[in-house]
Parts: sequence; C-alpha cells; structure tokens
Amino acid sequence: MMQIKTFSLSLDGEDDGIDEINRFLRTVRVTSKHTVFAKNLSPPRWVVYLEYEPISASAVHNVPKKSERVDYRNVLNENDFAIYCKLRKLRQEIAEEMKLPVYVVFTNEQLAQIATMSEPTLSSMRKIEGIGASRVEKYGAQFLVALKEARGQSASAADGDDEYSAFQENVE
Repeated sequence: MMQIKTFSLSLDGEDDGIDEINRFLRTVRVTSKHTVFAKNLSPPRWVVYLEYEPISASAVHNVPKKSERVDYRNVLNENDFAIYCKLRKLRQEIAEEMKLPVYVVFTNEQLAQIATMSEPTLSSMRKIEGIGASRVEKYGAQFLVALKEARGQSASAADGDDEYSAFQENVE
C-alpha cells in the first residue's frame, strides 16, 4: 500500500529534519520523491514529499554496513533463506553461462529482497535499489519464474505484469 510522508527542512539547519528523514528512510522503501523550495513560508524552507511502501521484510534492510559480510541465514527466515539459495544457484548458472561475475547479475542483497517480495512482479523488482530496467529485462522473468516455483506457485499464476506474461508465452 503506497503511503506519503512530508518533511520540512529549514535553511539554517537548526531543526532535526535531516536526522528525522534518515531515521524514516531506514524503515521504508521510497518509490518516489518530490522536493519543493517553499520561499513563501516564513522562514523559507525545503519541503520533501516521499511516496513509500512499508518494508515487509525489514530485516533485509537492517543488515550491517556494506563493509561487513552478511550471513543471510541470520537475516532471513527459514523459507525465505531456502528461496534465496535457489535464486543464488540460478544467478550462478546465468553468470557462468554469460561469463560474468555473479554480482553483475544481482547482488546478494538484491537476491534477498527478491526472495522476500510480497508481490513478485517485474514492476516490483524495478523498485529494488540498484535494479534498473536493463537488469529486469535481461534477468527479471527468469528470477520471477524461479521465485514462484520455489514458493510452490504456478509460474503462470495471475501476475498482473504484462511483461512477465509475455515472457511466459514465449517460454511455453
């Protein structure tokens, strides 16, 4: 469910707006942002509008800093970790076939987020940080099929994603 939050930042930096935004950003997935300079307010300030989704698998986003190695067995629940392992295997196969490092396909963090997607579609995959249209086009449908199969869902389950449906028609 899409939600909206507004923040107001003074120009002098006297308020704790930046800290408030940073705390908030650690708990949600931002889908859109709009920034406006409100010069008619007294005093003038920046107003930030964020559209966001609550994070269903918040543990994935509370992982240690990038310099620290993450053990996803400790971050994901048992079912999600099993799915994550299947997605890693698919990533390895694709990377070997294309002679690429595995992280070029998807990073471990991205795989963990894919494994925990509540609505597995290409559109929702695009919302994961670092996954752009090119990656979704190249690898997205394969990972959605693997994700749905790992969850015991029909790979052609009602998806609502026209691109995914088109991929399924080509595969079958």
